[in-house]
Amino acid sequence: MSRRFTGAYAAIARALVAGDAKARLARHGYVVLDDAFDVARARALKDEFNALRRRGAFVANASLFAREGVVALAKPHVYECEVHRLSKEDAASAPLVNELANATSVMEALNEAFGALGGGALDRTSTKLQVNEGAGGCFPLHFDSDASLDSRRVTMCAYLDEDWCEARDGGALALYPFPRGRVTIAPKAGRVVIFSSEFGLHRVMPAMRERFMFTVWYFAKEMRAPMKAKPPGVTAEAQMTALLDPALRKHLGKIVLADEWAKSIREAHGESEGVEAALKTHWDEVALISRVLSNNYPLGLELIAKEMERGDGAFDAGVDWFPE
Repeated sequence: MSRRFTGAYAAIARALVAGDAKARLARHGYVVLDDAFDVARARALKDEFNALRRRGAFVANASLFAREGVVALAKPHVYECEVHRLSKEDAASAPLVNELANATSVMEALNEAFGALGGGALDRTSTKLQVNEGAGGCFPLHFDSDASLDSRRVTMCAYLDEDWCEARDGGALALYPFPRGRVTIAPKAGRVVIFSSEFGLHRVMPAMRERFMFTVWYFAKEMRAPMKAKPPGVTAEAQMTALLDPALRKHLGKIVLADEWAKSIREAHGESEGVEAALKTHWDEVALISRVLSNNYPLGLELIAKEMERGDGAFDAGVDWFPE
């Protein structure tokens, strides 16, 4: 028997336990929910975002790259605000933002729908507000979480802009549910997208108008134990299964999407200081992954290439987006 959900995210929570959203999230690694909250709330949230901007609560966003230490690479035109870092005065000026940050219904629904989702019940959240000024502001391909660094399991993105036209305004969320192909989702008001933080590869396409949204991350109680790659086996099918297992799929996706990944880094960071070093790091990683996988899973790589050429997606039926 599903519990009675209340509060800002109640409609989302009900969809996760009562509709087919649970099946879509488990099967594809993401789900899109429209009309998750009304336009009036979206407008009021935008007003609070702008009030917080005037108070100086938003700061420039940067990507972090690991190369001889952690390097922060600026994203032009993108500004963010971590709600838990707001001063008491700023928090008091944004009651709807505070309501979002303190809501627990989606976390409760995820725990009810999936049990120990991704290796442990979800027990806390973190909320970040984002304003993209337009003028091409975007994000490169990335995963939100690395299991060796944090315990994020689920990401929820919510959008606040009315009358958004992807063809004119850009700014779509692009998901890469590899081995399936790219999916683009326009950031229209009231829309929510939920996906795997660990394995949901995604980016934001260049936005040509101001774009408002917020992200909520859901954390498990404990860090995931290190995942071990499956042994190659001697058949193409066994090697393909090992490559599509969560332990290797993130690496495989990086080499398959290497060119698109590099393009996204350039688009997101332009001529920012350090972008060439970030691109070199990317291509060094691609070369290393290619060498290791080619040496150990050659038959599987060949079979995956053939299956992708077919384009029917049938071979990814066993992909696990929320492994124990």
